[in-house]
Amino acid sequence: MKSLLKPYYKLKKWLAIKPLYDYNFKRFVKYSSRKDTEESLIGALTMAAHGIEKGLTMGNFRATFGRDKLLMLLRRGLIYVQKYGTENIQIHHIAKVVNDYKLCHERINYQLDDELIEKINTFLSHFDCPSDSEIQINCTKDRFFSKRSSDFYEFSNSRHSCRDYDGTPVPIDTIDKAVQLAQNAPSACNRQPARIYVIESKEKMRQVLNLHGGNRGFAEKIDKLIMICGYIPCYNSAERDCVYTDCGIFAMNLAYALHYYGVGACILNWSVTPEKDKAARNIIPVPEEEVICSLISCGNVPNKFKVCNSGKKDLNRILHHI
Repeated sequence: MKSLLKPYYKLKKWLAIKPLYDYNFKRFVKYSSRKDTEESLIGALTMAAHGIEKGLTMGNFRATFGRDKLLMLLRRGLIYVQKYGTENIQIHHIAKVVNDYKLCHERINYQLDDELIEKINTFLSHFDCPSDSEIQINCTKDRFFSKRSSDFYEFSNSRHSCRDYDGTPVPIDTIDKAVQLAQNAPSACNRQPARIYVIESKEKMRQVLNLHGGNRGFAEKIDKLIMICGYIPCYNSAERDCVYTDCGIFAMNLAYALHYYGVGACILNWSVTPEKDKAARNIIPVPEEEVICSLISCGNVPNKFKVCNSGKKDLNRILHHI
């Protein structure tokens, strides 16, 4: 009898879940990738600027990197300024990143081409940027981890995504202790869906990072790669987003735990095509009932390195009192 009813229950479950995903789908299709609002434009500019500032913090800085991206940023940045002005603190941070690009090339005595210099100067003419100071953060290893035993305000402000590693191995027991500490993360009804895969094989790491694609310039320096997955059977049909929420909280807690134990780390999102997700599962034995949520690159930091400033929005742009 149970075998006869199985198709019925499967159809009933499908009919219950489909409207929930349709609800999400319609909103995402309607509002994602919009280009007609201030927030969507500043978001696109911030993303491009972050790509530039990441390059500025790399130990293997390459002259004229990201030129095409920078030209796009300058063109759309002027559109933003003409349309919305310069009150938004984010556009000031973007201008400082552009200024950093110019300063970094001046410091290595590299002459940028006339077209690029003209466009940089035209954009920067709308801002008051310091002519001789960079905003990217220069760190020493001791300073970077100096707030590990401080109060949470200082500890949290001391953590930054780190993409520069010295190539020495991070002890696996340090990673294990960080994962154990990260288990303090809350989850819906304490269901703890996070499943952690620590990739130590350089070849498997290379294959997964190639699928990810957003690690250019530092992939070869990564010592260990952590894959955070979520166990779907923990949830019912109405809780379709919970696995990502709970694993996102776990990922942030793990980033804090790694910083506490003196490991440089950077969270990498896993927003890939189904084909790439399937390819990753052929490399790492992730069961079908788990979703891959994110990656975290890990390594020991060098004695001197840089991290991105990553300027944040004004509080009044994200906080609403009802």
